[in-house]
Amino acid sequence: MSTDMDPVPGLPLLTTLFCNSTTVKKKVKISCDFPDELYTKKAFYGGPIGAGLSAIEVSIIAVFFLLSLKMKRDITKVFLTIVYIPLGLSSLFKIALAIYSIMLGAYGWWYMVFLMFFNWFYTTAVLTTSIGSVIFLSALIVIARKRQNFNPCDSWTSYFAVLFFAAILSGSYHFIASQWNPLPASALFFTYLLCTVGIIAELLVCLCVGLMCKPKPAAGTNMAVLTGDPVVDDARSRLGFGAAAVIVMNIPQWFEFYVKIAELFAPYLWNSDDEKTVYYTALAIQLLTFDTVRLFMSLFMLVAFFLTVSSRFAIDQWIRRQHHPTGNPTATQNKVFIATQNQPLLMDTGEKKSPPPPTPPNPPVNHAIAPVAQHPQPMPIPHQVPSPAHGAAHGHPQAPPMYPGIGFAPGMLQLPQNMQTTIVYTPSMAYDNGHPAAQVN
Repeated sequence: MSTDMDPVPGLPLLTTLFCNSTTVKKKVKISCDFPDELYTKKAFYGGPIGAGLSAIEVSIIAVFFLLSLKMKRDITKVFLTIVYIPLGLSSLFKIALAIYSIMLGAYGWWYMVFLMFFNWFYTTAVLTTSIGSVIFLSALIVIARKRQNFNPCDSWTSYFAVLFFAAILSGSYHFIASQWNPLPASALFFTYLLCTVGIIAELLVCLCVGLMCKPKPAAGTNMAVLTGDPVVDDARSRLGFGAAAVIVMNIPQWFEFYVKIAELFAPYLWNSDDEKTVYYTALAIQLLTFDTVRLFMSLFMLVAFFLTVSSRFAIDQWIRRQHHPTGNPTATQNKVFIATQNQPLLMDTGEKKSPPPPTPPNPPVNHAIAPVAQHPQPMPIPHQVPSPAHGAAHGHPQAPPMYPGIGFAPGMLQLPQNMQTTIVYTPSMAYDNGHPAAQVN
């Protein structure tokens, strides 16, 4: 039986644990008795199950990158992109593993190369998810509180730095010391631990922001401020669904956290060198089972694509064949005022607000018949304001329109105390949960 060089992370090669060599007449004979967990792992990775799951993962990631064209200036797009780049590469190597195993068998040098690259990219995706989740939740909290979006260049720079760090740490674990690597494993363990603490703390902050921190309306009115940027307008709903997506996406991280506990601390449980091989053998079988479960963990990181508001907004925009709105990132010019009041409505013009002057009485009507040679003075049309040129031509200043009980002054509209008025102004672009609002006539 040919030897199998499939390594167990943090442990000796499987051949060291499950193979014995004997020399008979100067001929070395190697006999191996691998556990059933090894063949189960090979069947999952190198069979139709691994190929089917990998095809589904690649399809979902391709749809995400296609729909990302509809997600402009969105921190969720940056976060998912940085996670799905290594995750998509790991899925491609799983497909290569399946094709190679079906054609040539689940063994050999190329099989090991594909397996190690899959492990490298998968661990990179998990690390990027764990570290990036801390930055992602922080960004959503800031947007919900300050109601201002981030610069896309700054977001991409930060997340590419996270991706680079994750790739280096994962590569040191899988390539630099593939047989005995307690130091890289310890680095992964403490990274997962710190990120878990940070995510739990930020989830509590997200809960406080979602429940207690609400946007304050303007004094005296019920005002909804729309910036034209759906990332800012729907910040609180995106924060809630983003927190749920982070919880689901980090299930693989917490699974790896448990794996690292078993890998790092179980080998130190023996009491003597005679027990060492027994503990390593039992741990190798356990880690082979963990490797089999790891095949399905990628699906949890893909569920976030359907949980986030940004993805559902992009899907809706794609189905409706609409362009993504181009809002103003600095954001407070477009406002929708829906104000109902019984008091005079004052317009903020920067002038000192003083009571309006009394409305001049209507001039008495002269019923005298004008001479025939003189052109009669045209009577003003009701509800029409005389133009400045007309008033200057006749030697009197412009007079405000005469409405019963309503007075006008610069920057003010004086209404009767018993008159209720509703003023609605809708800007050219407004959004209700990511959808254009109807124009109010």
